[in-house]
Amino acid sequence: MNRNLDLDNELRSSCHKATPQRQSILKVLDEYRGSHLSAEEIYGILRERSAEIGLATIYRTLNLFLALNILIKVDFDDGRNRYELVPGQRYRHYHLICLACGQVIEANGDILGRLKETVDQENGFLVLDHAVKFYGYCQQCRASKEKQTGDGLLGRAYSERC
Repeated sequence: MNRNLDLDNELRSSCHKATPQRQSILKVLDEYRGSHLSAEEIYGILRERSAEIGLATIYRTLNLFLALNILIKVDFDDGRNRYELVPGQRYRHYHLICLACGQVIEANGDILGRLKETVDQENGFLVLDHAVKFYGYCQQCRASKEKQTGDGLLGRAYSERC
């Protein structure tokens, strides 16, 4: 994991140490990239590995990593904050959340870049952050629902509403 060297530099430049606990948390986030782990899930993984670490340490470390822009916090409306590494990302990606199976799909692309510029230009409002979640049905659940309700019904229902 090349990220450890970056972590050392980022932590040192902000007067923090790259402790074994911080490195362990970063390693789990890197190994489970794209899984959107909660603090409790990170804790469970580390405990399975017999790591001596407390949940409070994990929360403090995640907050530090947030402040250093090493990761972002995401909320999928399931009652937990989840965390995701964002090394070197120029822009945020977006999440597609299936209402049937709960799958979270990452969608890439800077679809809000121009909107943020427009908001700034027209309103003088400096956007520092944003979060976008799309709710609907993944390909598998959509196909299953359309089969149950008749071919293409979901697509027609949506286009009729809009």
